[in-house]
Amino acid sequence: MTTLCSQCGFINPPGMRYCGNCGTRLDGQNMPVTTAPSSPKPPVANIPEQLGIVMGANLMERFRQAGYEATGQRRNVTVLFTDLSGYTEATRQLDNEVLYELIQDHIQLLVKQVYKYEGIVDKLTGDGLMALFGAPISYENNAERAVRAALDMQAEIDQWSRQVKQEQGVELKMRVGLHSGSVIVGGIGTNLMMNYTAIGDTVNLAHRIEESANPGTILVSEAVFRQTNNIFEFELVPGLHLKGIDQTINAYQVKGFCTKPGKTRSVDGFRAPMIGRENELNILKKAVADLIKNKKGQFILITGEAGIGKSRLISEWITILKKAPVNVLTGSSLTYRRSVSYWVFLELIRNWIGMHNQTDEKAGQKLSTLVNERLGGRASDILPYLEHLLSLPFTNPAFTERIHHLDAGQLRQQIFLAVRDLLIAEARLQPLIIIIEDLHWADEASL
Repeated sequence: MTTLCSQCGFINPPGMRYCGNCGTRLDGQNMPVTTAPSSPKPPVANIPEQLGIVMGANLMERFRQAGYEATGQRRNVTVLFTDLSGYTEATRQLDNEVLYELIQDHIQLLVKQVYKYEGIVDKLTGDGLMALFGAPISYENNAERAVRAALDMQAEIDQWSRQVKQEQGVELKMRVGLHSGSVIVGGIGTNLMMNYTAIGDTVNLAHRIEESANPGTILVSEAVFRQTNNIFEFELVPGLHLKGIDQTINAYQVKGFCTKPGKTRSVDGFRAPMIGRENELNILKKAVADLIKNKKGQFILITGEAGIGKSRLISEWITILKKAPVNVLTGSSLTYRRSVSYWVFLELIRNWIGMHNQTDEKAGQKLSTLVNERLGGRASDILPYLEHLLSLPFTNPAFTERIHHLDAGQLRQQIFLAVRDLLIAEARLQPLIIIIEDLHWADEASL
């Protein structure tokens, strides 16, 4: 009689004392079965614990609740493929044990970035992987998450490959390809072994795009480009001939982040008049008037269901603010940055000094100039904590010693005071408006 494992749902052949899939001891709590169930629970081979990745319990629960056991669901996802260039040559030069350790390290670096942005690893492909963003858990910005993961992967692998070349004498670089579209996701296999995966032309096209990428680059499809060109810089790669595809396609190589990221919740080239929000817009207009004329500060919270028009209201207000004698600073929360302390204010200051796509040296110079102009003689008391917050090199080596002697609570308090004093100093020069989007995703320190 076969036995159904209570831990993972694997149907074990007669005589098995331990589950052949997860290793759980088969005892009285496991259910004997005489016939295979029609919809067994697939084994959890793709769930992150099996890959050595630690995730929050809430995310794991949502992963399971969002349909890991479901079969045959149509989803719009972004598919990411990676592959190592130079791997074949490395197999000729290195011992198998050394090669095994290198690939293990390589895959761990990639998997960490996938789960950092709340995607899942669909499968490992030897020296690469396939990842899904949008199934089983879907977000409004799946393509953005996938591109961010790809950029972080390349940054990690660049550093890793330099170390490998120095120690082993082989050069390894990675190609990444992404495509967005509709797929069917669900359990594929038999009653004895089943895996959650995606099936469809979107998967094939993502793989072909990855094969066409140059080593060390990230190549995306037109569909990914349209969804993310307000956030990232791209270079057109026209007329690609992909294996198995008759027509040529245009692809785009990711170059980095935009200097000034644009809005993601809008359609390029389309601008319709805002209708039905006159009362809310008038409240915001009155708040600006009170700020300018009466020096009266306020805190305004805009809340509502997704898609109701919160961002559009703010966009309309910002257009009006361009004509007013005020300074507007913007920050935003991101669901995949909730683990990063002070993320909202990190983004706010980065936007303020134009830190995106700049070297640490230039960003540090801009920050130092800003703090000295706003705070004068107090700048040396404030600057080290802001440099620490932004992970910038200290302008004064003595700052390192000052930070080192603070415990976590004291450092948190000093960062809080530094950000507060800088914003107050800015507000003394002219009326200041701080706009924070998606506050419901903010980290605890920012709140």
